[in-house]
Amino acid sequence: MLAAAGVNVKPRLRDRPFAIGAGLAGFGGVIGAVELSMVPGEDTRLLLASLVVVIVGGMGSVIGAASGAAILGLAETYGLAYAPTYSGCSPS
Repeated sequence: MLAAAGVNVKPRLRDRPFAIGAGLAGFGGVIGAVELSMVPGEDTRLLLASLVVVIVGGMGSVIGAASGAAILGLAETYGLAYAPTYSGCSPS
């Protein structure tokens, strides 16, 4: 956006945040692939969970997204522990 506005943006200033973000995304994918099993249809569940986290936490708020993720995670965990009949997935 700064470059489009006419500000001289150095390549280091542009490339480093992209590289850090790509590295963190790759690291998260490796950790998530080890922890979660991926099956057909799993993408819909994960997208729905991320939408709920954004709605609960508020758009554009990192602290809100973290608290929304904690609320959703605790709700799913307690739901599986105390009412497994009504859960959408089987306990592992």
